[in-house]
Amino acid sequence: MGRQTLEIVGKRLADGGAQAITLEATEICEALEPAITGIIDGVRRAIEDSQPDVTADIYHTGIILTGGGALLTGLAQRLQSAVGLPVVVADDPLTTVAVGGGRLLNNPLKLQRAAIREDVPVWQASEELVVNW
Repeated sequence: MGRQTLEIVGKRLADGGAQAITLEATEICEALEPAITGIIDGVRRAIEDSQPDVTADIYHTGIILTGGGALLTGLAQRLQSAVGLPVVVADDPLTTVAVGGGRLLNNPLKLQRAAIREDVPVWQASEELVVNW
């Protein structure tokens, strides 16, 4: 298999003009590696910190990836290898998060069980974001 590349167009900082560059898949993988490692570490922590009955549910049902990140090639396989549990991608990962959020907002009992820290920007301290089901 040959090298996978992608041409993207952005703005030059010097003068604001458009400029096309070609990126290789390996460059994108390198750039995403810290985020992927953070996701894997977060999943491990969530499993380790969960109650025994929740851990059993995860063991029996596996992990379902949702959202745009679920579309990253190889993420499900890498996560499965890292945590030793089955991992699959949702049928429609891009809308699953929105549909689930809508269902949560329409169910006051479940919404009361969710605790989200809004005082810390997620991009600065994602470990501070807590959702307790």
